[in-house]
Amino acid sequence: MKSKALDILTGIRWNDKMSREAERYKIWYEDRFNGVKLLPWGAVIAIKDGWITASVNEEGGLSSIPAHRLRRIEKDGVVLWSRRAK
Repeated sequence: MKSKALDILTGIRWNDKMSREAERYKIWYEDRFNGVKLLPWGAVIAIKDGWITASVNEEGGLSSIPAHRLRRIEKDGVVLWSRRAK
């Protein structure tokens, strides 16, 4: 089952209006070792099967982030989606 978060990310990728504004979106995710981190939309390479592939460092290292680690999606500081804290 696809989550609302993945629906939003897929919309940013494929919806003409949303993709023109892609740089206005920010994605926050839980890193296993470093806590909650910001993932700018420009770092996203692919979204497939519940995973986000992204460039996560200056050297171009890739990381696969599972959808269950997503914490928040914002556009211009407005929260579009947020996972409830446990």
